[in-house]
Amino acid sequence: MHLLAHARSLPSQGSDVVEIPGRGNRPPRTATVNLAGGVIWIPAPAGTPGRQQQPWLQTWVMRIWEPQPSAGVEEPLEWLLLCSLPTVTLAELKERRDWYGCRWLIEV
Repeated sequence: MHLLAHARSLPSQGSDVVEIPGRGNRPPRTATVNLAGGVIWIPAPAGTPGRQQQPWLQTWVMRIWEPQPSAGVEEPLEWLLLCSLPTVTLAELKERRDWYGCRWLIEV
């Protein structure tokens, strides 16, 4: 199963709100989002010498999405995040989500 399909199959563990800043012609808004997460195992990249003997990395995938965007929202929020720290509880999901909001703006 592909990562996005797997993340979308994870059940919501709860909801919260996210403040989305305005950018360009898009006004700022508040989005009500669902949060879900689960563990995945990532193999060594294809082409890695001895790939079959390389350890798989335990990683947590998080999906934060807007199930019912407000009227007029063209692109509902959906983030797919990966984390090396265990992310099991709703509180941990919210904390990791907030960390994502602190990322360097060069990523954007």
